[in-house]
Amino acid sequence: MFRDFKGVLTLKKVNIISTASVVFGLMIFAFVLNLIIGEGEDEIGARALATIMGTTGYVFLNMFIKLMFLSDEVPRGLSFGVTRRSLFLNERLYDLLEVVIVAIVIGICWENRDISIVTKVAAIVFGIFMYIEGIGGNAVCRYGKTAYWIYYIVMFALMIGLPKLFAMVQPAHDAIAAFVEKIINSVYNQLFVWLIILVFIGIGMLINWLTFRKVPVNANV
Repeated sequence: MFRDFKGVLTLKKVNIISTASVVFGLMIFAFVLNLIIGEGEDEIGARALATIMGTTGYVFLNMFIKLMFLSDEVPRGLSFGVTRRSLFLNERLYDLLEVVIVAIVIGICWENRDISIVTKVAAIVFGIFMYIEGIGGNAVCRYGKTAYWIYYIVMFALMIGLPKLFAMVQPAHDAIAAFVEKIINSVYNQLFVWLIILVFIGIGMLINWLTFRKVPVNANV
């Protein structure tokens, strides 16, 4: 198991370097920008800007760039003799550790941090990544550039259309607002909130596994 995880880290070397460069690069840029524009006086503002830029960069990297890394890593891992189940589990373990590390860094920079909120948001982000990898990433591994461009088009359409749809459909808007309120406000039943989050993650991982099983060993994007 440990040997396979080391193999996954080797496969993800470019991925790791890219993620660290984007997240830490954007956060450092935020502090430098604050020094230039704010003359270094607004430390809270600098940390907030670093949090926003680092988080945004990390999420967009996973949504749009990492699919290409995944389409290279998975076929290579399978061709190296790693079992499909072991590769899947170790890939997901890496994803979880990556989200945890980024959440810790963001949490340190966030002045008004609430560990409970950071933890729940990190768990939700991990779950979203499971759906992205399961639906988008594995489709790219299996069908190549056609799936890659279809994913991009659909993703941009969702990013533009969903906010407008939620604004038009009041029940959906109210449901999202109520769930966000439950995440932020610890007065609500947190066991119920965590149950929803864990079910969300579980379904995402199941979808990811079912589509991962169909990825051919000799996939070439």
